[in-house]
Amino acid sequence: MQKFLFALIFSSALMFTTSVKSSVNMDPLDLAKMVLAKQKLYADQYIGALNIFKEVLVKNPNDPEVLHFMGLCFYKLKQYDKALEQFTKAKEINKDVNRETYLYLGKIYQGDGKFEQAAAEYTTYKGKASSKEQKEEDIEVFINQCTNAKNFIAVPVDVTVENMGAEINSKYDDGSPAISADAQKIVFNSRRPETTDAPMDVEGDGKFFQDIYISTFDTLTKKWKPAETVPGSVNTEAHDAVTSLSADGKQIYIYKNDVKGESRGGDIYLS
Repeated sequence: MQKFLFALIFSSALMFTTSVKSSVNMDPLDLAKMVLAKQKLYADQYIGALNIFKEVLVKNPNDPEVLHFMGLCFYKLKQYDKALEQFTKAKEINKDVNRETYLYLGKIYQGDGKFEQAAAEYTTYKGKASSKEQKEEDIEVFINQCTNAKNFIAVPVDVTVENMGAEINSKYDDGSPAISADAQKIVFNSRRPETTDAPMDVEGDGKFFQDIYISTFDTLTKKWKPAETVPGSVNTEAHDAVTSLSADGKQIYIYKNDVKGESRGGDIYLS
């Protein structure tokens, strides 16, 4: 069965050689690995994809396409320094590298507060991308954000950012909060382990799978109660995420990831 699957991937690599821009001198085995790695990448299996791209890089150390996709894997894993290194090297080798290299360079620079460099990369991407791609990637929005950021920095405003405390926050990734209209209920996503043997996304980003947590405000103590996983069968062994909460706090829209399905994709559900 494994031989059949490899043969299928190998034949696919031969069919789609022209889709690998800078890999015209790559041998068929590495081309097959590129196809497999991209399949894993687009299925959010970033670690698995990165390991294969690293194998291909051994014999193709200056292939900008391989460097681009390695950079993309590092970006998805939030290892931005390593992503910056790969994207920059890919661009230096070939200015006509995958145009998304410039898009992600812009995002990295923007996240690092280097707005001039970010705007320059976004502008380069804009000159290479189609109008449809520009709209899909909100490139004008990103460029405007860089301009606005420079203006806001020039005229700073005093603000106070306050952590919600141990009842809500953990040392793991907590985010995407949704609050009811009366501000008495909050739901959010967390990558914390629910149990000591909680499963991890070993081929994704190596972190614990994401679940949905909920907390209510205690009007007597004026404090939030300790957050707990949403009761019932909302959370699964794969990724689950809340996207919004109804005003009355009785319904949530959630994203559920199909870890066992062939596509490893997801859908929006109502609970």
